[in-house]
Amino acid sequence: MKLEANMAGYIIGLAVSGITAVIMVAIGISNLKSSSPVGFYTGEEPFKKEELSDWKTWNKKHGWMWIFYGIFIVLGYGLGELGKNDIWFLVFELGSIIVPLPFMCWYHHRLIIKYHKK
Repeated sequence: MKLEANMAGYIIGLAVSGITAVIMVAIGISNLKSSSPVGFYTGEEPFKKEELSDWKTWNKKHGWMWIFYGIFIVLGYGLGELGKNDIWFLVFELGSIIVPLPFMCWYHHRLIIKYHKK
């Protein structure tokens, strides 16, 4: 009985993590294919093409950032499950959310410094 409950929890958690990861990867692919500069989804207006020194590279770097985030979410869940310990699960699962977000904000601001024309 306990094994069935654990398996159900695992499947539900995997489904939620998987759906979230697919959304993040889809955002990344959308950024890679966009024909205009992308934003960071923080409410700020995306720059215009004329405001960036290389808007295609800007889009590629943002796109890959989101794709890696999606992969990181799935890896975090998988590693948490492999630990079979509530503490390890908490470390990896929350780490897949808490760790990347500040990094993504930092990386976005680095891209602004690099590609935004002053």
